[in-house]
Amino acid sequence: MITPERLQQLLPAYAEEVKLFFYSYGLAELVIDLPVDHVAIKGLNKEVYEQYINMYLPLSSRLSQEKVGERNLALSVLKEPLDAGTFGKVGLLEIMEPKPDAIATTYDLIDHIELIVPDLKVIKDSLEWKEVEFKEQANEEHSALVIEVNEWGQEVKFTTRSLQDIADQQINAGVAKVLTPND
Repeated sequence: MITPERLQQLLPAYAEEVKLFFYSYGLAELVIDLPVDHVAIKGLNKEVYEQYINMYLPLSSRLSQEKVGERNLALSVLKEPLDAGTFGKVGLLEIMEPKPDAIATTYDLIDHIELIVPDLKVIKDSLEWKEVEFKEQANEEHSALVIEVNEWGQEVKFTTRSLQDIADQQINAGVAKVLTPND
């Protein structure tokens, strides 16, 4: 279980691991001075996901939840930002329920951090040039380039759109629900 204290311990070390990964490929310029949009954690199962919601709700100025396919995703706008070391402060926490029938390998680790970039093509071209494996993900809300940085399946994602913007849009459209302590 990733308590707020454990998350704060894990985040600076994970941020350094991400930077070292890119430095090892000679791609430090891709991550230096980029803002971290959010950090993401994943519950082992639905019950742990619900425990995370209950744990982080009091620490959130707003916590919204949306059903995406067969699982729930939540976004916490934290009252107190987390320290991501050299990446700066992170004020958003994504809490993910694992996909059905998927093994949640990162359930006791950070699942990913997402970095905001102005142009995914620049990142993609650089990754291809250095032969770094990546996946492209896209849905109605945004596109991302996803790089697995270690054997545990932890990732860094590059995107052009903040998860908070997406959550705001989904709340306004009635697709996402803002949770309160009574839910």
